[in-house]
Amino acid sequence: MSVEYGVFEDGTAMVDGPFYDDAGRQEADGVAEELFDADDGATAYVVAEVCPDHAEEPRATCGECFGNEP
Repeated sequence: MSVEYGVFEDGTAMVDGPFYDDAGRQEADGVAEELFDADDGATAYVVAEVCPDHAEEPRATCGECFGNEP
């Protein structure tokens, strides 16, 4: 099974992805850097593993998996 990565705005909302495995991680890093530069650094873009059960959420902080949803 391959690892999926996404580019998340402010670490929460996925804005691009998925990207797969190591090559995808590198591509996602480039996308995040381009978005950051285009936004003049006003927004933080983070590359993170995508939750396998909730495709729009970062794996480590998935609100549905960890009960953080309002």
